[in-house]
Amino acid sequence: MGLRRSVCWLAGLLAVAVAAAQGIGCAALAGSGAAYVDYAHADDGARVITSGNDGLHTDAGLINGVTDPALWNQGEGWQVSWERQRLKQGWVSSGYEDRISKGAAWAEVRFDRPRRVNRVVIHGMNTKAVPFDPYKEGALQVRRPADLPGMWTTVGRIENRKAIVPGRGTSEVSPTTTFRFNTTEVEAVRFVVYEMAGARKSEQQSIARRYQTNTIALLEIEVTGTETMDPVAAAPAAIDNAPDAAAILIDDLRGPGLEAPTAQGDPPTASRSPAAGSAVGDGAPAFKLVTLSGDALDSADYRGKVVLLNFWATWCAPCVREIPDLIRLGNDMAEQGVAVLGISVDTTGPAQVGTFVRRHGMDYPVAIADHATRAMYGGIPSIPTTFIIDADGVITHKIVGSAPADNYGMFRRHLEAALAN
Repeated sequence: MGLRRSVCWLAGLLAVAVAAAQGIGCAALAGSGAAYVDYAHADDGARVITSGNDGLHTDAGLINGVTDPALWNQGEGWQVSWERQRLKQGWVSSGYEDRISKGAAWAEVRFDRPRRVNRVVIHGMNTKAVPFDPYKEGALQVRRPADLPGMWTTVGRIENRKAIVPGRGTSEVSPTTTFRFNTTEVEAVRFVVYEMAGARKSEQQSIARRYQTNTIALLEIEVTGTETMDPVAAAPAAIDNAPDAAAILIDDLRGPGLEAPTAQGDPPTASRSPAAGSAVGDGAPAFKLVTLSGDALDSADYRGKVVLLNFWATWCAPCVREIPDLIRLGNDMAEQGVAVLGISVDTTGPAQVGTFVRRHGMDYPVAIADHATRAMYGGIPSIPTTFIIDADGVITHKIVGSAPADNYGMFRRHLEAALAN
């Protein structure tokens, strides 16, 4: 048994107090005692895919019904950093997908079946240690059953720290930003942020472009419609029915599409052969490239090893900061069956990238990405983007951005977890 399946809107101080004690986000709908089903919940069949995470606050924390900021230091919630590029004469701006490719953070909640929704609440972190950084530019989008693959409909947008829903009004963004719109049947909801109010100038700049570093920290995404919950079912479970600590730990560690860790004494699971994709739990897409030294870099040659696959660029300051840790990991964990691979997204050509690689002592294989490889791995809209791939060829972790305090430790924990699969 996991955490409760729905975020509740309950009338009465007792219900709110009990729910708060359990760490479950509850919000009273003014003038109403109705409780509405939160479709954005793993226990209700939803799953979440994001642009990446910081390795500590992962995707699954967005759809477990928990909105208690006191649990942030225990890994609750989601956080990611990204760099956004800007032309000297202004921000790159065209269609939404093109804007995302210039740098953005996004979280997509997919439902187990079409849902009729009319309200989305974005719960942001807001504590003394992690104060709320307002969203400056962004969008709330939905995908409907009749939409073509990859097509999204924008139902709300964020402009200069204001949440705007056409025909419904404008409000300032806040730690609890609410979008209300006409009831729509959807298969998925996507929250995209291009720029945060607290964005800071990146260390890496160029003649034609400027770069800024952004960080977003969210606790939960809540999606509701007109479906009400049964009052009895909505009541908090009795303490005797609470899951034991081990069950909660397994639920919390299970990422979207991943199996729960095998318990002591359980028989080993069979080898997995999931469909190829760029999300956690997908099979890592196969690729064939040529390294800067002229050797073949074929992903098939690394089957049976645990691979750290790092997409990076010479002009990306966070990428450059990771390089010493990647070199060290490749040397320290080689005997355990770990391989570190680098794929550059530079467009300046192999000669310039090769000079950079030699100057920085990058002794692991490095190749330059082609269009097909980038596309198979989700387009790589932000860098650094790192995939941890287990010996069966399954993506176990996806990390976008870097953790300057301890990149080595973060990557090593993920690699050791993949080795234990």
